[in-house]
Amino acid sequence: MLLVAYVLIIVSFSLVIGALARLVHPGHDDLGLVATVGVGLVGLVVGSLLTRALWLRSGLLGLGFAVGVAALLVWAVTPDRRTV
Repeated sequence: MLLVAYVLIIVSFSLVIGALARLVHPGHDDLGLVATVGVGLVGLVVGSLLTRALWLRSGLLGLGFAVGVAALLVWAVTPDRRTV
């Protein structure tokens, strides 16, 4: 039961980070719910690794790194990369 709750929490955070990354990236994104969660999950993991590697303890800075990495991933997987 505890593992299910942990997975649901991670998926929820990944969805929020992916949604914020899609808001940061301008233009139309054809990403579904699963792709948004996937981008958010990768952003969450890489952002937390960056925060740990730089020996930072700020939660807001880690969130910023996670959203930044996820926004870069949204840009990378979007086929139309024209500047707005």
